[in-house]
Amino acid sequence: MNKILLRRACLALTLVFPLALTSCLPHEKSVAPQTYPAGACQSCDAFSVSVWHVSGGEAGLTDFFPAQDSSTESLNSGDMKVIDAARAEAIMQLLQHNRRSTFIGKAWSTTAAGKSQLLSVNNASGAFSAEITAGPQTRKLSSRVVKLILSDSIPVTEGRVSEEKSRVSARVLLRDGQTVLSVRSVQDGWLVWLIGATFSA
Repeated sequence: MNKILLRRACLALTLVFPLALTSCLPHEKSVAPQTYPAGACQSCDAFSVSVWHVSGGEAGLTDFFPAQDSSTESLNSGDMKVIDAARAEAIMQLLQHNRRSTFIGKAWSTTAAGKSQLLSVNNASGAFSAEITAGPQTRKLSSRVVKLILSDSIPVTEGRVSEEKSRVSARVLLRDGQTVLSVRSVQDGWLVWLIGATFSA
């Protein structure tokens, strides 16, 4: 009964004082859209890819990649291994200071979580690309399933073909800050990939 009288009183007031209607009607709370500082991303995946060439035979690879670099978190990864950030940095330092290694190039990208990223390096050494897709974060796993497709096309100076091509597809379990190490045999040595991951960048 009181509510009916109040509504009638409000309607009567609006005939004399139109502004009174705004104080009688229920108000919806206005919420400003959430904003973030410029350049910040609250839920992003960031990946970096660096490619190196190492000359020499298989025995010389132990200077860069000892057996303990192998990880049990590889799924069907083939020649791909998961290493932690400290080991990745140590390998990078070895590659930078060893005369048998040559830096080919580096690429990086940041995008919304779950979206595929294509990182490419193209120069006189060849064409190199990494297509990377990280699966969703789950409460059951501290790692995320990351699908990788590594492709390369390298000029060849000897033989009948003008270039050597390769395409490797794999899935690995990757935690924030870890790196995927891939080593592939090529005509005059070894092709080394280092793929670093940062989740929620």
